[in-house]
Amino acid sequence: RRKPRKRAIIVDEVHYMNQEASLMSFLANMVKTVRTFGAAVVMIDQDLEAFIGVDGAQAESMATGTNVTAGQFIINNVSWTVAFGMKRDAAYRLADHYKDEILPSHAEFLARMGSDDRHGKGMSVVRANGKADMVYFQLRPIEAEYLIGS
Repeated sequence: RRKPRKRAIIVDEVHYMNQEASLMSFLANMVKTVRTFGAAVVMIDQDLEAFIGVDGAQAESMATGTNVTAGQFIINNVSWTVAFGMKRDAAYRLADHYKDEILPSHAEFLARMGSDDRHGKGMSVVRANGKADMVYFQLRPIEAEYLIGS
């Protein structure tokens, strides 16, 4: 082809992959090599721990087969991070991980926003190109028609 198509590989529920160390190693290797082919990788999970382990229990996590090293490699090699409402400790761990990008005010925003219909729905912190911003996402009517409840 003269014009190659853009491709993206999407992995949801990363914590399931993290239960098998060899699968996380595969994901880390995929992150490293897929950029060579001009593709994007999108990894999704509700918990930061899927990537960086439970605070203070990394050695225990590794002993049970969780590949914290691969998760760290993945999170260190992403160009974008989109974080929605998080527990306070996870929000501050994310800020600690990206010290010069995600500020304590961003962590507090993530910890306090909530995620129900009235509080925090669509609010997030987006980290890209060396900085972080607080962002509000709102679906267009046609997007809501096809996405909500799917």
